[in-house]
Amino acid sequence: MNNLFSEEEIGKVKDELGRILNSAQFSNAPIVRAFFEFVVNEALSGRGTRIKAYTIATDALGRSAHFDPSSDTLVRTTAGRVRYALQAYNRERGEHGGVVISLPKGGYVPSFQFLSGPISSPAVANVDIPLIESSHITPRNVVAVCLFAVATMVVAFFLWRQFATSPSVDVVIDVRPVRFADQDGEPLARAIDMRLAPALTRIGLADILPPTQFVGDSKRTLTYAPNDVVFTLETSIAGEQRHELLWQLTDADSGLLVWASKERLKATDPASIDQTVQNVAFRLLGDRGALPLTLARYHAQTFSGQTCLFRAQILEAIESDITYPKIRDCLERMVTISPNNGLAWAVLSSFYANRSYFYAAGNRNERTELVAHAERAAEKAAEFAPGAYLTKVALMHLSLRQRKIVEFDAIQKELRKNYPGDVYLQIRIATRIARLRRGREALEMFDKLHKDFGVNLRNWSPGVAVAYFAEGEYEQAYHELSWSTSNLRFVHVLKAAILGKLKRQEEAAAAVSELIATNPDIKETFFSWLSEIGWERPLVDEIADGLAKAGLIVIDTDASGNIVHVGEKRPFN
Repeated sequence: MNNLFSEEEIGKVKDELGRILNSAQFSNAPIVRAFFEFVVNEALSGRGTRIKAYTIATDALGRSAHFDPSSDTLVRTTAGRVRYALQAYNRERGEHGGVVISLPKGGYVPSFQFLSGPISSPAVANVDIPLIESSHITPRNVVAVCLFAVATMVVAFFLWRQFATSPSVDVVIDVRPVRFADQDGEPLARAIDMRLAPALTRIGLADILPPTQFVGDSKRTLTYAPNDVVFTLETSIAGEQRHELLWQLTDADSGLLVWASKERLKATDPASIDQTVQNVAFRLLGDRGALPLTLARYHAQTFSGQTCLFRAQILEAIESDITYPKIRDCLERMVTISPNNGLAWAVLSSFYANRSYFYAAGNRNERTELVAHAERAAEKAAEFAPGAYLTKVALMHLSLRQRKIVEFDAIQKELRKNYPGDVYLQIRIATRIARLRRGREALEMFDKLHKDFGVNLRNWSPGVAVAYFAEGEYEQAYHELSWSTSNLRFVHVLKAAILGKLKRQEEAAAAVSELIATNPDIKETFFSWLSEIGWERPLVDEIADGLAKAGLIVIDTDASGNIVHVGEKRPFN
């Protein structure tokens, strides 16, 4: 029996619930309706403590018993849609049948405000709140309370100035059902429909609206926040064998087509479809994905909400002294406003860890602080989103930065196994492994990426060159590096070292001159620089040997600047 509400109050809530579900904000959004109807009925039945992300997903939204709220953002995303829909409904409706229903942030238990009485919430009903006894109210107490209230208002004002004046911006991908020409294409279409939205959701960077929100062929009425950046993702099946897929991502506001891809499925077995869908998901949301680059291009001045999560995926933005502080401040705001947002903590951790790789002379203390920040953020991510993809990535970056190679290997192997479609992450892993002087292992990874996904390795030639150099294959290393147009410091160093190893004296001398011209401190900073950004010391020594043969002697110093080791000039013959 429910003792939380009277029969009259239950009647008012049910009447208002019916009006809400039939409103324009809810009637054409089945997943929002299912969520809201479930939590309201559970609350009215006295089961407020049962309203959790897992029960909502499995009992109301059709997720399986294997649903993991830490890695699947469906419930959190839908809760946000419900709140915006309720706000729109309450603004338009003048009368509320004696009750206003809301969904307070921080949970999923609805609140009922009866207009003839106080606010009632099943989560706090029947709790006795002690009142201050009148004998304790003294002039000193009154003054203290007033001062406290004034201080609170001042703090609240500055927090409002810092956070509220920059409205949160979420990135939404509206996934449409796969289109097919005839019934022969329907099985493949349904197989993709079942996989695409979950694959995007697992990455965790955007709010994903799955195609199951469609009702027949009717158009949906979707409620977004005014500042949300919304994209629609459409997939079509074409070709004589029904194996050709066309993907199109469109800016919902402008109608601009921002990304398209066409490819042929190798096979239609579940494993092949899984790999294809995962690959598309990471090509959209992963490192150098379509969404991060689109946001950087068309929303370059937006540093708020989920746009920060995307901007933090672009290494060029992390390296830039202009965009770095803006993304950092935005991410810090996110975790300050939502301290339980494990995915934001994970991105912040990776962001700090990656920033620490960019070398600046005399900046060791800052790099140490960045790693410490990354560690603290990773701990929060592991606490609030322990199984999430972004948390795993953050822990991998941190373990490598801390030189915990066994831990790094365990995580990177798990990521490669569970997310084989994340091509750019695998490229970065292969590059890091090459720098650990495990060249053959890195080359096998590069080769597999080329065969399985058609990756053009010329675009990643510096990493491939390092792998060949680590194996002592200097001719092949030079051949690969010749494709690079990168102006990165290590590329110039590697080029000079390879030419030294190959005994190509004139070219080596020219490369050394160019290196010194652009990096005049290279002699003194070489060893500390490569060691501090994670290169294995024996590999660093081999590069130093190549530089010596090219005519450049590098000096190893300790943290105090004392000379520890001086390289020896090597003859060409």
